[in-house]
Amino acid sequence: MTHPLRTYTELHISSSPLVKTDSNCVYQISGIPVIHKNTIRVSPNPNNGIIQVQDTNGKEIRKTEIYNLSGLKLYETGLIKNTCVRLKLQKHPRGIYVLQINTENSVIVKKLLIR
Repeated sequence: MTHPLRTYTELHISSSPLVKTDSNCVYQISGIPVIHKNTIRVSPNPNNGIIQVQDTNGKEIRKTEIYNLSGLKLYETGLIKNTCVRLKLQKHPRGIYVLQINTENSVIVKKLLIR
């Protein structure tokens, strides 16, 4: 199947197209880009509770959210509108977290390790 700007393949489960993917994005059925590979840099990771999140394509980061592995939202920033943001998470215990980054036109999910 062809998108105006991309070529992508469809993944089928039970003969139903659930996800479309190309080398840069994973799309839900809605066509909204969900994950951009290699465009968000989270450093350092693992970290001591202070991290920097940067979109290497220069797209604005609109919001970040931190979830524990049970899916409970622990942290959320307000509207950011910047290509780089520094998060201070020292209050959270050591462990693995899920970092969700909302950019101009996509949602990126990264694993985050606080040690």
